[in-house]
Parts: sequence; structure tokens; C-alpha cells
Amino acid sequence: MVAGIAACRLLILPAVGALLVLGALQLGFSPPDPIFLLVMLIHHTAPSAVNVHTMASVLRNHEREVSVVLFYQYIASIVTLPPFLMAFLYLSMRTFGDVSR
Repeated sequence: MVAGIAACRLLILPAVGALLVLGALQLGFSPPDPIFLLVMLIHHTAPSAVNVHTMASVLRNHEREVSVVLFYQYIASIVTLPPFLMAFLYLSMRTFGDVSR
């Protein structure tokens, strides 16, 4: 179950988020800014926030299970985050061209 949660959060959600962000950009709902695009794409790749564990602790609702899921998400993100970052940098450069010149 932990592997399924981590896979959904770290593999499926970034792909769906990228489609939504790029679709919003194509439809004009997003400003044509390469940094904004990159931040919005990276936002979907990060593991769940530690605030989830804080909420579980305050509500005394499955604190141990939440901490296990967060631990494995952060370990798995070591492998999943770099390829998505490379892909998103490529998409940003391809969408806006080389803005460093």
C-alpha cells in the first residue's frame, strides 16, 4: 500500500500536473513566464508535505502510518525527482526557447 501511494504521488501526479499546467498555458490561463511554468511543474513533483503528519498528529489519526508513507515518499523522491526536473527544464526551454541570451 505504501508503494502504491508513493507511486501515485511521485509518478502519476507529476505527469497529470504537467498536462494540466501545459494545457493552462496553451489556453492562456497561465502567464507566459518560464520561471512560473517551471515552479508550477516542480510543485507537482515534490513529496507530500510534513504538514500532513502535523495534521495527523494533532487529530490523533494514524500518525504512524502517515510518517511511514512520508518517509518512503522522501526516499523514493531521490530517484524520481531528478528525471522530472530534467524533463520539466526541457519542456520549459522548448516552450519558451533559450531565455538566457
